[in-house]
Amino acid sequence: MSKDAPTSSDIGVPTVSAFPTAESTGPLIPESLLVPSGSVSSEESGQVIEGLEVDGRVRVQHDGVTVRNVRINHIATGPGQYALLIEEGPDGTCPTGVVIESIEIVGDPAVLVDDAKAVYGSCPFTLEGSRIIGVGTGIRLTSDSVIRGNFVRADFSTEGSDTHRSAIGINGGSGNVIEGNTVICSGPGCSGALVMYGDFQQISDILVTGNLFNSTGSYCTYAGSLDSKEFPVASDVRYIDNTFGRMFFDTCGRYGPVAGRDSNGGPGFVWDGNTWEGTGEDVPIS
Repeated sequence: MSKDAPTSSDIGVPTVSAFPTAESTGPLIPESLLVPSGSVSSEESGQVIEGLEVDGRVRVQHDGVTVRNVRINHIATGPGQYALLIEEGPDGTCPTGVVIESIEIVGDPAVLVDDAKAVYGSCPFTLEGSRIIGVGTGIRLTSDSVIRGNFVRADFSTEGSDTHRSAIGINGGSGNVIEGNTVICSGPGCSGALVMYGDFQQISDILVTGNLFNSTGSYCTYAGSLDSKEFPVASDVRYIDNTFGRMFFDTCGRYGPVAGRDSNGGPGFVWDGNTWEGTGEDVPIS
């Protein structure tokens, strides 16, 4: 990182809101103070990557790395590319203690493809206070991660694409916390705001709490139990005190707020305190 890059002492105070907004999240350093950079990869444990505007990608492979006050211009031009990746190191082990805070990822519509992922964590990480906008797929995670206090809007798609997109997605994994986020997915190819599918392993031990969801997808959220998947029954999925918005449909998603439950919701399924935006009335599930 350039020695001239600003640090977290150059901060402002975000706007207070019931849910995160585009204005209250993202870098706490003025954009004019961010130092231009190409793609960045972590180089050592405990590294802080801070105060940059990255035209390219950020890759984290070391323990205790912090990425903060960074803007990433998401310029992926091919399927499966990413803006921020948390992955195994050269020794094949996942890094621990990775924290991503107060960053911004912005898709470039001139070159972006909607199959590109803004954030992909094949290893555990914490993402807080960040803004992800203008992307096809927002965040894809696996296990033992925390997504808290972010504004995520996945609203980019290309004409004729059949990509299945989401703002936050888990295709198998456990031990995740999705807390206090604003989560929006809209436009062609959007499956839902938060989607959990048992594609590669069971969905289990997931806490979804205090979020605001909106989507043009069939349902706002998928809870992890779908007969068509390799691991069709989720366990210990808990939706608590979430708000389901009516930005696109009175039912949040086109057909309702939640799908992907078996007849009992899966072992340990909890649905408690979830309400409609605006009225505060309880959101029923059939």
